Amino acid sequence: MKNMTISLLALSVLAFGCKNKDCEDSAEDCDSGATETTDPEPEPDVQDSCTIVTGICVETDEDDNATWCSDVGGTYAATMGCDATGAVVCDLSAGGDYSNAAVAYYTGSFDESTCTDAGGTVR
Repeated sequence: MKNMTISLLALSVLAFGCKNKDCEDSAEDCDSGATETTDPEPEPDVQDSCTIVTGICVETDEDDNATWCSDVGGTYAATMGCDATGAVVCDLSAGGDYSNAAVAYYTGSFDESTCTDAGGTVR
């Protein structure tokens, strides 16, 4: 019976791996009663955004995006990023209004020159 138990344990180790991080995936070294600990999945980032005027939406990385948006006269959206559909997407470096890099989305009458005039790079 003991040989059968060891055989079943060895088979389960081969099939499922060892649950104890300290073992070497063998029946003799593995503590089958241990539980494997895993790091929790990171929460996906929810990109917020700031619509400054119709046609200009910015995703910033400020310490407080809501306050930054209010300070520049925009409308803050906590759980919705900018819509890139048909937009000129512009990477903006830190400086001026931005303490960190930002991404601006220009639509309507705003075009690539809006991006480059702001010191940005069109994607």
